Amino acid sequence: MECYKIALSAGDSVGTELIAQAKKLIAALEAVEDVQFQLFEFESCNPAIERYGTAFRDEDLKEAKTCCGILFGNLGISSSQPLKPEQSPVYTLTAARNAFHVCTNIRPVRIQKEYESLSPLKQKITEKGIDILIVRDLMGGMITGARHHREGIYGREASDLEYYNEQIVRHSAEFAFQSAEFRHRKVTSVDKANILSSSKLWRETVKETGKRYPQIMLENDYVDHTAMQLLTAPWEYDVILTSNVFGDILADEIAQISGAPWLFGSGEIAMDGRGIYTPNQLHHPQGDQLAGKGIVSPYGILNALSLLIRYSCNRGDLAERINRALERAIGERLFTAEAVPEGGNVVSTKDLGDIITAYIVGKG
Repeated sequence: MECYKIALSAGDSVGTELIAQAKKLIAALEAVEDVQFQLFEFESCNPAIERYGTAFRDEDLKEAKTCCGILFGNLGISSSQPLKPEQSPVYTLTAARNAFHVCTNIRPVRIQKEYESLSPLKQKITEKGIDILIVRDLMGGMITGARHHREGIYGREASDLEYYNEQIVRHSAEFAFQSAEFRHRKVTSVDKANILSSSKLWRETVKETGKRYPQIMLENDYVDHTAMQLLTAPWEYDVILTSNVFGDILADEIAQISGAPWLFGSGEIAMDGRGIYTPNQLHHPQGDQLAGKGIVSPYGILNALSLLIRYSCNRGDLAERINRALERAIGERLFTAEAVPEGGNVVSTKDLGDIITAYIVGKG
């Protein structure tokens, strides 16, 4: 029997309800498959700050590093002005990122007929269906580059270095092409190669990598054109591969055009396959107002669990079993009161989790 060790942390506010649904699905998989999950649960974010004075204790981080992946429920905001970085909820995420050395972020987004009415786009666009996986580098770009802030001859001045090398680009490019093999076999690499030297290197390296995947169609596009096309013809995209900064912006745009970002998961994956997985919106909108009312949607956390099992446990078969259960629930138009599309049926967070779990074990 295969055994996988997974770390779980609810975080705060709605995270407790979300992680509870994930635990039910994990137990359901153990009931129907020859698999076992060893769960390491720990407090983080504001609850950990209140109890221990830090959002992520060193001993918990040490144990989490022995796991295939970490599944987080919700990352709240600071309840007060923190005196030290570790006293802010976001330290939970930054500490995990540094410990795992994550390098590639994946965020899948789909628009289906069952919830297309939530999208701000016109129906003539959404009715064509949208299924996009954005693959974003996390190692390079100005987010991780050298920073300068100083006094100059014109007063204060600042700069952020947009740095890339071939190895960084190649890693996320490989991930994108390999992902496209199991999708619609198309990668769109997004850059600003008409202006930026870093983007020229990005495009050259992606093209070189693409030669090893002749079965995958590669197109190169400028980020401004892609941003426009996502609003007018998003169905043309399959896998979008892009840099740290461009990916940060485009991933949020894609999530918002779905009108239902709470439906999806997100993964930050290291070179060794371990990863950090969360709902697409880790800072859940109005989380404190929704907490404890059975309103928050569990689809995002369950999709995140599916990503963890697929990419960090290397069990695509189990991930597909989760996906089929989620698709069945969506097909029956089951949603929580957090956001209900036209024709949607409202159920509580717990009841939706129970229904999806029943589909996993074949009792629904």
